[in-house]
Amino acid sequence: MRREWLRGALGGLLLAMFILVVAFATAVKAGPAEIKPLDKLPDEVKAKLPSVINVGNLPVGSPGVVATLAISDSVSKLFGLSLKCRPYSSMVAKFKALEVGDVATIYTSMGTRQFYFLGLKHYHGWKPRKVRLLWYALPIWAGVGVTPDIKSWKDVPGRKWSYPAYGPGHASLVKAYFAYHKIDPDSLIKVPAPSYTKAIEMVKDGLADLALITVTCPKTNEAVELGKMRILGFGPPEEKEAWARLQAMTPAYSPSWAEVGCVRDNPLWMSGGNYAYQVLDELDENLVYALAYGFHKTYPKWKNVTLEAPYLNLKETLNVAHWKQMAIPYHRGAVKYFKDIGAWTPELEAYQEMAEITEARVFDVRRAWVKDIKAK
Repeated sequence: MRREWLRGALGGLLLAMFILVVAFATAVKAGPAEIKPLDKLPDEVKAKLPSVINVGNLPVGSPGVVATLAISDSVSKLFGLSLKCRPYSSMVAKFKALEVGDVATIYTSMGTRQFYFLGLKHYHGWKPRKVRLLWYALPIWAGVGVTPDIKSWKDVPGRKWSYPAYGPGHASLVKAYFAYHKIDPDSLIKVPAPSYTKAIEMVKDGLADLALITVTCPKTNEAVELGKMRILGFGPPEEKEAWARLQAMTPAYSPSWAEVGCVRDNPLWMSGGNYAYQVLDELDENLVYALAYGFHKTYPKWKNVTLEAPYLNLKETLNVAHWKQMAIPYHRGAVKYFKDIGAWTPELEAYQEMAEITEARVFDVRRAWVKDIKAK
């Protein structure tokens, strides 16, 4: 009985969280577009940097990999030290690496943060940890890639659905797409795949009929160019009831018009989301300050390496519309850097306070839930 109460409390708190944060953040404007970085990193900060900084990455072919490699190379040269990218096969593995200190930062979607933040699915029973925002990682325009014989969502039931078996985010997102289109997930044949990119390859190779895709992913573009895949999207924002069904399951995604990557010649509405470079709250303030400076300072060197890279800027980092639904606060080291360059505003401070309050309330319920699990 107590466990059911805790689950209900967590669900109710999630709803309250969205209402509070959205209401508090609607007045916050997008971050400044043209604020210059510091001329150089303060000596007292640079003196405290480690010789090696590890960054959690995904396998080659996944979104964000090329940009993260380019950023790591540029920042390494700027600081005269080594930023090393460590690949992990799943988001769960990346969060584990972050928690045990194997990496200083990782990038994940706000959809994945939903499960980690609330302690759901694969993160069920994990001790709550404070994770903070460092920098904007990439935008995504997501939908499903299907074999050419599938002409619309009506053709999806009964087909083979390939999905990564290692974590909850991908499968839950596609289930939200099924909810949008009123498709029963049990009507499909589920085909587990070892990774996100392998699921896409299974569709390309005829071993499955559909998989989650992003339109800028190299593997998706390859499959489309070979004529082995076509893209299914969604209706416009005016289809409010359908989008409400989707967002009830994955609040971090919303309607987004896509005209890049494999849909540049055939634009359509996709489910739009955002990734962030994230760090633990206890990570050294000087290190986070230096990383924020490094991202900002080296941006001109890598901003065109991928279709998503131009978005990895200060303006998008300080646009809380990307973060408000998951209530992720900025790290104090990043905040200090933003203040030093004149980018931090009273509105951002208000968002920061609300995000921290929301996090504390969620964690109170989670701790009670974990205590109840142990008692059982």
